[in-house]
Amino acid sequence: MQDKLKELIARQGDRVYRMAISICPNEADDVWQEVFLQWLRKQPEFPDEARERAWLLKVTANLCRSRLRSPWYKRREELPETIPASDAAGETLRELIDRLPKGLRAAVYLHYYEGYSTKECAELLGVKESTLRMRLHRARALLKNWIEEDEA
Repeated sequence: MQDKLKELIARQGDRVYRMAISICPNEADDVWQEVFLQWLRKQPEFPDEARERAWLLKVTANLCRSRLRSPWYKRREELPETIPASDAAGETLRELIDRLPKGLRAAVYLHYYEGYSTKECAELLGVKESTLRMRLHRARALLKNWIEEDEA
């Protein structure tokens, strides 16, 4: 059993972690652990690696949403930045994506980094396909504005 878990973590661990960071960055470590604990509890069998990856990412998205809905998470406040950025000239695209709201970040990550279609992304995130397409549109518009501000 440990060997199967080690193999799974080696194949999918980074992907699960990146997904968790894109939705709930402060809880990513805990979510990552919980995803693999759920896999251990259920020990699902998959016909191929794509279904395995989809299951893991769906569980990751669900766990992140659960944590974001929790009363503890809602009552806390984020620490302010110690050094506010005067401009985003030095920011990489990944840093700009991290500035996006949570729902937009998850959509961008699944669609552009993992290569899922809009229909598959919508299923993984539990939203309508049209909602997901709107999130991608808004994310692209925000990123374009930020990049244009940097160039000006």
